[in-house]
Amino acid sequence: STPKAKDKDELLFGPGELLRILRLIQSRTSHDFSGYKENTIARRIERRILVHPDLGAPPTVADYIDHLQQDPSEVDHLFRELLIGVTTFFRDHEAFQSLSRLVIESLIKDRPADEGTLRVWVPACSTGEEAYSVSILFHERFEREGLQVQVFATDIDSVAIDRAREGRYPESIAADVAPELLSRYFVHDEESHTYQIDRGIRDTMVFAVQSVIKDPPFSKLDLICCRNLLIYLGPKLQQKLLSLFHYGLKSDGFLFLGSSESLGGSETMFRVVDQRWKIFQRLRRPTEYSPNLSLPSQAARLDDVPRKHERAPGLRDLMERVLLEDHTPTSIFVNGKGDMLYVHGRTGRYLEQTTGEASTNIIKVARDGLKASLAAMLQHAEVSQRPQTSEAILIWHDNEEIAVQITVAPIVHKQVADSLMLVTLTEVTTPDHEASSG
Repeated sequence: STPKAKDKDELLFGPGELLRILRLIQSRTSHDFSGYKENTIARRIERRILVHPDLGAPPTVADYIDHLQQDPSEVDHLFRELLIGVTTFFRDHEAFQSLSRLVIESLIKDRPADEGTLRVWVPACSTGEEAYSVSILFHERFEREGLQVQVFATDIDSVAIDRAREGRYPESIAADVAPELLSRYFVHDEESHTYQIDRGIRDTMVFAVQSVIKDPPFSKLDLICCRNLLIYLGPKLQQKLLSLFHYGLKSDGFLFLGSSESLGGSETMFRVVDQRWKIFQRLRRPTEYSPNLSLPSQAARLDDVPRKHERAPGLRDLMERVLLEDHTPTSIFVNGKGDMLYVHGRTGRYLEQTTGEASTNIIKVARDGLKASLAAMLQHAEVSQRPQTSEAILIWHDNEEIAVQITVAPIVHKQVADSLMLVTLTEVTTPDHEASSG
């Protein structure tokens, strides 16, 4: 039997009960919390159980598991309770001053004239305050230099991402944002008592739902800002993410962590720039991370893809294993020439057969706007053996403009004798696209 609460503030989990709850969450949301610190997760679940109005008195974990199985909406509620979601503008002002002085100045000083747009990733961005803070800092310096920055901000919580895209916050943010920045980068709405981020800043942001733990990372990044996520994760998952960040950064890219976080066992991958405010720079050494590329279990072979492309008896099994591990958007395995070997998901929004002989080459059937990027990315991925990620590309389909991000990742496996790559096509929302289609 499940132990009852010792008192009104403490529950005891019976054998396997915490894991059962985490599996219920994973089966509904695809997110695996098992790598998080167990005590942190257990405390948050306990807090939810103790205040839940529909459980008996005193509540038990077994009662709550029964309730989760009967009420999927409670699983959704618990999922959001377990997400960290604590964020403010310019959290630790001195840390952002150090970021501006040590990182942004360095990126400006050392940047070749033909380098193009600077790329920043803010994973686990919640409702966007930190991502916008970073973007504002860059704009403060970059406007004077005539440089451009693109900020990719991601989170597994779709509700938080929707709020971040809107960029509208309560008047109380005035306590965290300097008056001159508030007047320059925010629009005050007296009727709703809110501030909204200026469109000039929102136009440089790409917000997307993504799991930093299991989805392919962005690449060729100048800066990754991931503050106060690692402290909630177990050591193994911390090291996986730090390897992933090393992988996604350019050779001299920077990593900005929370003030209570550390590199753990990853000191060989980064050098310290500011120990107090946890700013690090990537060291040029091999990355231990390899992309975990995957798709849901309903992955299925297209009948119209010729079987001659299956080069070895075990290749189809290998592709299915990669696809079955977890979740990624519409995805296609291709060889080095771009011939499609295995397809998952609906491709009609991105690929189209033209009149004449049917083709199974992804470059030939890609919609206008995607062809050139796909061809270049396939070539770069094959030569470098590193994943390539595009910026948002606007294309037309059925009189609708959609923004698509392409990722091309090489698959390295002993069963693969020659080139095998996974192309993923993800629809993203940019502020421009949001305005034009809304």
